[in-house]
Amino acid sequence: MRPVLFGAKIWISLIILAVTGLVPRASPLAVEPESPLKAVSLLQKEHVARLENLNRLHQLCGSPPENATCIGEALAPRTQINAIYEEPDGTAPFGYFLVTYSPGIGAHAAYLSLVDGGLSLQPFEPDIYDEDWGYGPHFHQTLHGQSGAWYQVTVPNSARPTGWIELEDPSIVAFAAGDLIRMKATNDVHMILEVAKDYAEIRPMQEADMWCDLGEAPPIEPFTPVTLPLSSLYDDQKRLRFTHAYTRGC
Repeated sequence: MRPVLFGAKIWISLIILAVTGLVPRASPLAVEPESPLKAVSLLQKEHVARLENLNRLHQLCGSPPENATCIGEALAPRTQINAIYEEPDGTAPFGYFLVTYSPGIGAHAAYLSLVDGGLSLQPFEPDIYDEDWGYGPHFHQTLHGQSGAWYQVTVPNSARPTGWIELEDPSIVAFAAGDLIRMKATNDVHMILEVAKDYAEIRPMQEADMWCDLGEAPPIEPFTPVTLPLSSLYDDQKRLRFTHAYTRGC
């Protein structure tokens, strides 16, 4: 099911339709991602612009903005729903991602799980995240597989650590040589030197790696690379153990 955008009052009705099977289905064959260490955005590009509505009221509702109906519509939150499946076949969802776009506030995610016939809603922070949507935006889940428009991503606080969702032309980041990453557990920053099929080579960040001062950056000092099994860069919930070191630049 492709993501859709709804007001808060009707998203539960749409979930009921999805559970009862009254939604279109697709069933491509599953394939592995082209390369490891990837994350896919949960945000739909056409909806991100809505977050700026508070700053665009003069454009949307006149100058000065006085139409209460227009203002209310422009600033009303909207919720996008993505059904989550065990396989990329659109049958029997076990939960839903809800992404709420609140103009002037930001985007927030929650996981709606189907537990013993009931519903449990748990807010969560995406694996790669920055609350300021003006940078990136960074609102990504760890990517483990892709099959056409289906993406296998991490599912937080779930007995199933990954699931398949359908997205339309999402933003994908692939961590590669030259990227600076910050380890979530220690806050240490490293530069990626190489990413292979089953290992990654890194080194501690040096001053020259993120040179923001005037003048020429200092030379890179001698270093000893550290080789890590690729599996060590994921936690027990299959989430990346690191994020972008500097989501906002200098």
